[in-house]
Amino acid sequence: MTDTWTSKGGKVPLNAVVGSYLDDEWNLKSVVLAATPLSGRHTADTLHKEIERVIEFYDLNVVSVTSDSASNIIKAVANMRLPSIPCFLHQLHLNVSSCLDDWSDNTIIETLKKLARNLNLSSSKRDFYFELTSKDERELIGICNLLRPFLQYTLR
Repeated sequence: MTDTWTSKGGKVPLNAVVGSYLDDEWNLKSVVLAATPLSGRHTADTLHKEIERVIEFYDLNVVSVTSDSASNIIKAVANMRLPSIPCFLHQLHLNVSSCLDDWSDNTIIETLKKLARNLNLSSSKRDFYFELTSKDERELIGICNLLRPFLQYTLR
């Protein structure tokens, strides 16, 4: 996993590379491999070189890269010819934050519609979320879709 952020006041931009793996007992483990100050622009090329440096330093066999889906990191990972996996929690945070920004002005139904619109921005995001939902949740979504036409009559 990789993420780039800047300290308060914008003084120290850092790029972190975190390695996640399964130990011998199939427990998920994570370790910070690097937290490197970045100078200049955070371009895909800059991030690509930094991630490659860490991979080569530790002689890692990388299966995929998880990130916040910023365009520069997606391009950097694509340049490395590695699969890119969007961070589910980051995407969820962005969607929920977007909905909560308007919470006081919206009904619950309007907020849920906005969340649904956010999830429907791309088929890959939608597929990713549906893969993570359980069968019961998919059944509930199906029931909601079936009942949606009747909603307008219940709100009168």
